[in-house]
Amino acid sequence: MLWPPKKPLVGADINRNSLVLKIRHDEKSMLLMGDAGVEAEHTLLKEGKLGVVDLLIVGHHGADDATSKDFLEIVQPKEAVISTNADNFRGYPSSDVLKRLEAAKVKVYRTALEGELAFEF
Repeated sequence: MLWPPKKPLVGADINRNSLVLKIRHDEKSMLLMGDAGVEAEHTLLKEGKLGVVDLLIVGHHGADDATSKDFLEIVQPKEAVISTNADNFRGYPSSDVLKRLEAAKVKVYRTALEGELAFEF
């Protein structure tokens, strides 16, 4: 468990305390960002808690307040999943997040387009 901090962050946005997990199995790794945004990303980067992963579950359903360029430069995922429903009213994922993932040469899977996904490690 990488996030939230031991002392929860205060404020109206409950996503600030979203659970972030890194899972390793043999030589493979997966980073699940939950609804964490750039605040969590930057803190985890600053603390040196992030590194290269094979699979990224994109934070906050691909909203523009997550998956920063700096974050992607460190985690360098080969593949990423964006979990949303097809007709979500918030318009997730953000076109900016999709562009950042494309620029980082990440293979992106979207549950809204592809349905249920399974990955083997």
